[in-house]
Amino acid sequence: MIPQTVSIRRSGAPRRGFSLVEVVLAVAIMAVGVVTLMGLLPHGIEISGKTANELAVTRIVQQVIGEMQVSDWDSLDAGAGTPIRKFYDDQGIEIDRGTNNFEYSLSYVAEVELPVVAGDEQARLPSNNDQFAGQTNLRRVVIRIVERPLEDFNFEGAPAGSYRTITQLVARMR
Repeated sequence: MIPQTVSIRRSGAPRRGFSLVEVVLAVAIMAVGVVTLMGLLPHGIEISGKTANELAVTRIVQQVIGEMQVSDWDSLDAGAGTPIRKFYDDQGIEIDRGTNNFEYSLSYVAEVELPVVAGDEQARLPSNNDQFAGQTNLRRVVIRIVERPLEDFNFEGAPAGSYRTITQLVARMR
């Protein structure tokens, strides 16, 4: 007669735990996912920074144009040809030179100018065609913005592409 062997495992009890193959596969799948996400992280941070920059520049332009539209029309003509320098923080909110920590808050420098048309002392629209000829209710505003904390940034001597130039039209609202 053949002796019977005693089984350590009970036949009715379910098997508990994971096999080594299952654990290795799960770790490999998780590693592929983590590596993929880590590869996308620098790109996401870069896009986030560019988006914040675009929002700040948009806020600056909107603020300048809004100030121009509520200004007295004659004072706009009187200031034509003379650039005005403005300073902004990283959110695109204007700051004054006299504020505390000005040099630490400064992120953007903007130069706002109403160009003078040759032969005309007012900042009227240039008219290459007759569409805007004699237009007295529109003004062209040139806004130059640099994303550098340099309050004495030289827009005239700076190389092309080192700052952004935005041209907008301001309409007489009253």
